[in-house]
Amino acid sequence: MSKKQRIDSVKGALNAAAGMQDIAVPETVPLDDLEMPFFAAIIAKKPTSEWEDHDLQVAALLAREMCLAEKETRLLADEGSVVTTPKGLTQQNARVPTVHGIAARIKNYRQTLAIHGAAMGNARDVGSRRTKVQKIEAGLRKDDPLLAGTRH
Repeated sequence: MSKKQRIDSVKGALNAAAGMQDIAVPETVPLDDLEMPFFAAIIAKKPTSEWEDHDLQVAALLAREMCLAEKETRLLADEGSVVTTPKGLTQQNARVPTVHGIAARIKNYRQTLAIHGAAMGNARDVGSRRTKVQKIEAGLRKDDPLLAGTRH
């Protein structure tokens, strides 16, 4: 696996800036208004230059799951993890395995996107590089004439 270019060089900074892009929800995975804040939070985890089309689709799916997890855990908290059947017996609330399944999918999507600790390798190095790229991106405009020759 090839290493990413050093970000603390002029060439590395220019390459990071050249990769800046507008991020939009993919048409293949439309999101509703309740899911959009989750999508925005996910996108903020990596510099815009690191987002590929497939990653954006996975990010949208992750946003849906996170929104669903919030809804289901709220309902579970209201109902309790143990419920009483019409016959008076107690049993585990059916939402418990549902919430567990949602949590497992969230973890898998996060690992796929390499935003989950276990998938990031050396989290300190990855986090440091991402922070540097995000600072570069934040300080530049996509239409900056100095970047005109660096787009690929």
